[in-house]
Amino acid sequence: MTEMVLGDVRCHLFDRPGRMSEPVESAVQFQHFCFSASAAEDLVGLRRRWIELHESRRYTFAIDEQPTDIVLDDGVQSFYTYDVNGLEFEFTFVPDGLS
Repeated sequence: MTEMVLGDVRCHLFDRPGRMSEPVESAVQFQHFCFSASAAEDLVGLRRRWIELHESRRYTFAIDEQPTDIVLDDGVQSFYTYDVNGLEFEFTFVPDGLS
């Protein structure tokens, strides 16, 4: 298991033996989860850590893609990535005054 921490939120990433590695259809669907960073610099560290986990090959990712670049949209910075099951995560920083 690997733990990623953002403030009070903890995300656990782990392999489960015997589970399918291919994405499958599910009755429950999410577009993505969004996690808010407290500072723009946190996005850089989170993205780098995600890349390190992906490149470690300790996990099999259902969607084998690296995180997007950090983009700026109307003052909000964010990047997107997929967890080991193919669920899309957004990590975002919204400066004071824009929320």
